[in-house]
Amino acid sequence: MMIAEIFKKYDIRGLVPKEINPQVAYRFGIAFACSLGNRGRIVVGRDNRKSSEELRNSLVNGLTDGGCDVVDIDFSTTDMVAWSVKNLKTAGGVMVTASHLPKDWNGFKFICEGGRIYGVDELRKRLLPHFERNYKPDKRIEKRIEAHAVLEDYIEALISANQKIVGNCSLEGMKIVFDAYNGMGALVVPKILRRCGAEVIELNTDLMNGFKRQPEPTEESMKELGEKVVEVGADLGAACDGDADRVLFVDNEGKFIPGDESLALIAMKYAKPDKHIVVSLDTSQTLVNHVVNQKGCKVVHSKIGDYFVAEEMIKNGAVFGGQPNGHMKDPDFVLYDSGPFFAGLFSSIVASSGKKLHELRKTLPPYHKLTDSVVCERPRDVIQKIVKKVMGRKDYTIVAKIDGIKLSSEKSTILIRPSGSESKLRLSVESKSEADARENLERIKGWMK
Repeated sequence: MMIAEIFKKYDIRGLVPKEINPQVAYRFGIAFACSLGNRGRIVVGRDNRKSSEELRNSLVNGLTDGGCDVVDIDFSTTDMVAWSVKNLKTAGGVMVTASHLPKDWNGFKFICEGGRIYGVDELRKRLLPHFERNYKPDKRIEKRIEAHAVLEDYIEALISANQKIVGNCSLEGMKIVFDAYNGMGALVVPKILRRCGAEVIELNTDLMNGFKRQPEPTEESMKELGEKVVEVGADLGAACDGDADRVLFVDNEGKFIPGDESLALIAMKYAKPDKHIVVSLDTSQTLVNHVVNQKGCKVVHSKIGDYFVAEEMIKNGAVFGGQPNGHMKDPDFVLYDSGPFFAGLFSSIVASSGKKLHELRKTLPPYHKLTDSVVCERPRDVIQKIVKKVMGRKDYTIVAKIDGIKLSSEKSTILIRPSGSESKLRLSVESKSEADARENLERIKGWMK
């Protein structure tokens, strides 16, 4: 197996043990240590997959054999690793996780100094050259591994950061259902909400017996959460993915809230005329325009992916960034996506609004968004074909070519981009009416044939 094959578009992942195993983990530890000059402290955390403890142990051996010291925080969310890197002022961090993928997968998320995630291209350049070296550890190096409990400090810092945004808003009287998908959100989100005064009903928060289903919040998989919200008369429901760097919601009527909506409602708390916010190119243009019109802020679009959002946030000094899949960042807390942070913040926004969540959603302008995908062996060639098709037409305008191509017409906004993991083109069409969205979606699919 070639190591380069498990460098995916957004992070490092593979099947256990065929692609990810203790030997691979050890080599990653050695390579990361070498890339840092064989010195420095590295924070290491892990999720609750059966393979994660053994992989963590091998990774730590590689890091220490490579000359680095390790701060082991054990069970953690990925943002807790990033937060620890920032606040303990370490040289970097590694989270052992495969995020939202099924239990037979695992992988590594590498965090650089300051708490930002490394981009995969960065990692290839930093790590792959060291895999080819026959590195021999210096047996005189003393292995220094420090077990460090950061959970309480992390929770206190998170609540404090939330309160700076919404004021000292209590969640007293709120009832919230939280679904952890048996992932790492169970470690922190119920504690955060309860300390702020909420009554919390937990779903799938057992960390010891593996995932009952793939730990990925989607409209379909959040139906159980919506049903529970209605059953207990809760004010909202929240769900995090396996490593809790994403959070999505259902309202008090048990209805799924598209991530574009929660992103817009949260962005309104950050948006000011002299401030920048960053959103990925697939975010609803209707809602982006609404935030700009209401708050007069500056919005910057990024490529789709955590690293690209962070990159644009740094470049523009942005106060907030996010994507409609539930990834959101507050750089004052840490420049990494935090499901727990925004589970707490969104709950506070609802509590302070004086409205039921289904009523708060009605303050946003209506829109219809349809998505689809088309199997395509050479997706970038097809995108170029569409560019040529659109050139010279008066009814379509090319808005951006950052990540595929984004088009606008009088009635619709259309995004066409290559999949990050498959030979497919992903399509997203947004219109004021479902009929207009459907018409444009079918037209674009026809152009691809």
